[in-house]
Amino acid sequence: MLNLGAQTVIYPTRGIMFYQLLLVFSKILKAIAYFAMFEISKRFQTVSILLILKLSFDFISTSKAFFNWTAHSEIRMVSDC
Repeated sequence: MLNLGAQTVIYPTRGIMFYQLLLVFSKILKAIAYFAMFEISKRFQTVSILLILKLSFDFISTSKAFFNWTAHSEIRMVSDC
């Protein structure tokens, strides 16, 4: 953290960069899940479409929860200095 008088600049931390990487990975996973849903619905037309969709959203919600935990812990560490 750099203090410039009344303006405070916080540099990106590892948690935020890791979250951005995780977000990109979750979007790729979501695209694969949609493609798999399309293929499964063409061939079998079963309930497994809902399972794939649920797994995709579970991963996204887990990554958001991890970001909230990481961001709060790193902001706390910076403010303690």
